[in-house]
Amino acid sequence: LATNLAILGIVLSLCALLFIHIHRDKPVIQLSQALFLKLICIGALLVNTSIFPNSFVPRSTAICIARKWWFDVTFAFIMAVMLVKVWRVWKIFSVPFGQVMQITNSFLLKVVFAIVAVDILFLLLWTLVDPPSLRFDPDLGSNVCESGPVGTAFMIISYVYLAGLVVLTSLFACRVKDLGSVLGESKQIFAVANNIVVFGVFNVIIALVAEQAGDNVHILVFAISIFWCTTVGLIVLLQAKYERFHLTRNEILRAVTDKKNTQ
Repeated sequence: LATNLAILGIVLSLCALLFIHIHRDKPVIQLSQALFLKLICIGALLVNTSIFPNSFVPRSTAICIARKWWFDVTFAFIMAVMLVKVWRVWKIFSVPFGQVMQITNSFLLKVVFAIVAVDILFLLLWTLVDPPSLRFDPDLGSNVCESGPVGTAFMIISYVYLAGLVVLTSLFACRVKDLGSVLGESKQIFAVANNIVVFGVFNVIIALVAEQAGDNVHILVFAISIFWCTTVGLIVLLQAKYERFHLTRNEILRAVTDKKNTQ
């Protein structure tokens, strides 16, 4: 079931990417930073692929390492894209009336790759200093991945870093949720970030009781969480865009300006 969810998530993410490309000339898509909408679709696709290495019993330490690298890098990427997207909206509309704030796509892409690079640094330290080891668990009847004290510390640091990205994204999305509601995105991204927090806590609880619940349950919950927070969130986001296809560019800009003036 976990791999089926991964495949479905990949297919739906590709469909979402195609949907944005086909309707790229719609004002609501153009004003919503089409490039970053596409990157969110790509990020959702990549995060769903991280389900695959977690769906089977590890047979080597390389699989243990690949599991964390695969998820962490792809998750950092999609969160970085959503973070800079809502940050740009907040920054542009936080300037005093009459001033113009220009933030280029190239600058935001550099920020995205810098955010991912920091996560890669943590992963490199974890891999080189204290990589995980493979141990056979007689209670589960299968291999499990274990990290030493130093490796566990690096893992906690990396997870705190990823959690920080989620919190920042949620905060900025909350700040601009009324302005972004005209484009149908900030409230949706805010909801996605909150869902990630809820499912993240739920996954931690399941991981703590994995020996009692069974590793298959942990994997299934992990897959459902990824599918819900990325693919379903992406569909909700695009549904909101679709509902605004009838709006012209001037109507959208006027509505955004009115909302800003009333705040």
